[in-house]
Amino acid sequence: MSISQTASLLGHPSAEGLPNTDSSRPETTKAPIRIAISSADGKTVHQHFGRTTQFVVCEIEGRLVRYLERRSNQPACGTAVEEGEGHDEDRMEQTIGLVADCRAVVSAQIGYGAIQRLAARGIQSYVIPDFIDSALQRLIRSGALEDASHTVVRRTVA
Repeated sequence: MSISQTASLLGHPSAEGLPNTDSSRPETTKAPIRIAISSADGKTVHQHFGRTTQFVVCEIEGRLVRYLERRSNQPACGTAVEEGEGHDEDRMEQTIGLVADCRAVVSAQIGYGAIQRLAARGIQSYVIPDFIDSALQRLIRSGALEDASHTVVRRTVA
């Protein structure tokens, strides 16, 4: 039953002015998409995912971007403990856990192992070295986030 029909049944005087919505139709609004961005300065996407010291977390709803928070991270790659090329498995799991509530990550670079681990959790990976605002607008315009069932292994957005 629509709002107008319900208001009419209840004797509401302005029933004719209410929108005619049909509750039997499925809801068409999409939930916001949460994204983690690799950025130490909060302005640019300039960190490698495994070396990220901070993530800027935001939500995208349509073309609207809402910045939520900054999350500190202990980098998994090239840590002071190792001083090498490898990475710390425990820290990599902690990093992935830190962004587990996000549907995508945006970094300046990301390794194949991290891509695979993120994809296994349903998190898409994007390589877009740019200012955060520009990178997010490019991602929105690309339409890459529209298909929730598709997990991107690695995509560089032009």
